[in-house]
Amino acid sequence: YEYGSQRAVAAGLQASGIPRQDIFITTKIPGPVGKSRAGELLRQGLEELNTTYVDLLLMHYPCDTSWPDPRDACNGTDGSDIRLTTWRAMETLKELGLVRYIGVSNYHVRHLEQLLDIGNNVTAPFVNQVEWHLGWHDEALLSYAQRHGIQLQAYSPLGGGGTTTGHHGGIALDDPVVLRIAEAHSVSSAQVALRWSLDKGVAVVTSTTSSVH
Repeated sequence: YEYGSQRAVAAGLQASGIPRQDIFITTKIPGPVGKSRAGELLRQGLEELNTTYVDLLLMHYPCDTSWPDPRDACNGTDGSDIRLTTWRAMETLKELGLVRYIGVSNYHVRHLEQLLDIGNNVTAPFVNQVEWHLGWHDEALLSYAQRHGIQLQAYSPLGGGGTTTGHHGGIALDDPVVLRIAEAHSVSSAQVALRWSLDKGVAVVTSTTSSVH
């Protein structure tokens, strides 16, 4: 939704000729938007994507739009009520068959702890999509996710040094150590970075600024 790319994705899918069931579609709602708005945004997304369901729906940020970007600086109790209401709305959308899986993005441990408080009686997110790469990785968050059955998913998995849209710098793909490891295994430095995340149990989402890619 926030990327404004859903109609373009729909056009690409139609042009590909690939059956819908063979493609995994993820979309997002901006954050804690409440029950009604969550449903409205998903239905808008389904119309723009020209599909009857999405495979994964993510709550993009734990903080509402009153917080400056990136909207992950709020503590566990800031906006906790509307965050919980939005999550329960997402659970309902899943029950209705409009979504196969639901998850979150940019959540820290404090946000997950608040959401999964036993008194809330909610299901755990399927995914928490966060910035994660060689130069920026929250090991405590990974440990928490693994203990609670949440798949940590990396955006910007190729790292800093101007190679990604991540918020934090990091170890560039031309770092001497990364290049030495790549050469020793006859692979690219990007493959080294991706394998490091995968070996830690973190799924990766890659992107590019190149139309050729």
